[in-house]
Amino acid sequence: MKYMMLMVALLGLGGCAGHSLADAEDSVMVVSLVYDKVPCGRLTNERNALAREVGVPTGAKVTFTPVSTGFGVVIPDFRSNERRKRDSAVGKIVGMNDSLLRRCSAPVSN
Repeated sequence: MKYMMLMVALLGLGGCAGHSLADAEDSVMVVSLVYDKVPCGRLTNERNALAREVGVPTGAKVTFTPVSTGFGVVIPDFRSNERRKRDSAVGKIVGMNDSLLRRCSAPVSN
């Protein structure tokens, strides 16, 4: 019984280290305000280049790994480096799209 309590405590602390799946996936989200000072034409070109580089459509949306509720904070980030790079790029693309839509009335193409 005491080993079970120790395991539960250690698993709980494992998520506090900042290397959990939930923490890593949340960190890919980029606030669109970061891009608000970039001219619309240049931002569109940057977004298109980034989308081409990682092979995603310009209208890509962030997806999260399906994990049972509450366990994402204790599961380590097991994604491959390629997947992390793609997810990070998609987070930036979403932020760019939000900024473009808000400031430039530019439709987001796929």
